[in-house]
Formats: sequence, structure tokens, C-alpha cells
Amino acid sequence: MDFLTPNNAVFTKISTPFILYLNPDCFVENDTIENLLHTMHQHNDAGMVGCLVNNMDGSVQIGCCGLTPTPARVLNQLLKLSKIFPNNPKFGGYLFSKEKLPTKPAEVELISGSCMFVRKKAIDEVGLLDDNYFLYCEDYDWFYRFTQSNWKIIFNPNTKVTHIKSFSTKQIPFKVLLYKAKGMWRFYNKFFKENSSPATTLIIRVGIIARFFSLSGLLLFKKLLRTSN
Repeated sequence: MDFLTPNNAVFTKISTPFILYLNPDCFVENDTIENLLHTMHQHNDAGMVGCLVNNMDGSVQIGCCGLTPTPARVLNQLLKLSKIFPNNPKFGGYLFSKEKLPTKPAEVELISGSCMFVRKKAIDEVGLLDDNYFLYCEDYDWFYRFTQSNWKIIFNPNTKVTHIKSFSTKQIPFKVLLYKAKGMWRFYNKFFKENSSPATTLIIRVGIIARFFSLSGLLLFKKLLRTSN
């Protein structure tokens, strides 16, 4: 069974006004939940609140804040155009770099799926997590449906959690890459393919496949190096 189905089952039984969706490999600060609740109370139109996410070494985890991964932004991210043209919003990616993170609570379109403080009323209106995803991109799907339903997503950089990224999947790196590729393709098909040209769809598909094989090749190369040593 995937982990989304039992989570959705719990969501339907909870009657509290807010739900904290927290990965088991996350560590919260003493005041994190209190700060998330305070932020939610300050934004009555917020359906979801997220926070700064750090790695174990204290560095900021890429992906804790950003914009909807539209086809153009995904291509910019895959082709590294956002790094080549950092000051041109036309070539911007969907994940904010550390330098572009808001310095105070702000409306965004994407937060880290490892820690989501969610309004139950918004879930009742938007719907549950799409359990046709497996492990990856179900949060992007949820974020997009929240914003399309006029529920705001707020990012609070003044409180944080520490996330041991890929802790539960580090033993199956190739499968992780496959799940990510499948999740990205499903997200595109569900929300953007209908209004995209065949050329755009082909480019997106090739980009996702190329990313999978290039990263898989890199993993295999690293594995062979470790074996030879």
C-alpha cells in the first residue's frame, strides 16, 4: 500500500481546524508548531503554511519554497537556464534558491511537502492527496489545486524544521529517480498537457526521460567507483 491512502483516511476522520502533515524524518524546533499556527491565524485566507527546511548540516534545503512547476519553469530548471540568466524572470525555475527566499512570511505557490500545516476547511474544499502518485509530486499536485481554489500558501522563513532528505529511500536510489520521473509526468499530464502543443509535450517528455537516465548513469558511475575502491 502507498503511504498516501492511509494519510487520506486519517484526514477524513480528523475534526480539528488544522492538521500538521510532517514527515517522520523531520525534527521540529520547540516553537515551530506554535509559529505555524500563529502564521495561519494571521492569514485567514491561507489554506496551507510552510516553513524553512534545513539539512542536517544546517544548510537550507532546496525545494522548501517556490512557484508552480509549469512546463516553462520545469524546462528552465532542467536546462539550468535560471542559473545562466539569474536576473531574467523569463528563465526562472520553480524552486527558489537560498538567495531568493522571502525574509518574512509571504505568499508562494510551493512549500516543502515534508512539513505542511494545513487548514482542514481547505482540504474539505480542495480534496485529498491524489493517491495515484507514489512518493513524489503528490505535494505539487496538492499545492496547485489549493492555489487554483483560491487558497493561499504562506511560507514563513522565521521558523524551521530539519529534514533528513531521502532518509527512507536512500537504499533504492534508482527507484527513487523512477518514481520522481513518473510523478513529474503525471503532474504534467493532469494539469498542463491539454493546453500544451505536441512539441511542448515532446520536449517535456524527453527532458524527464533524459534527467532520469543521466542521473541514473551518475549513480551507477559512483557505485562502480565505490566498488573498485
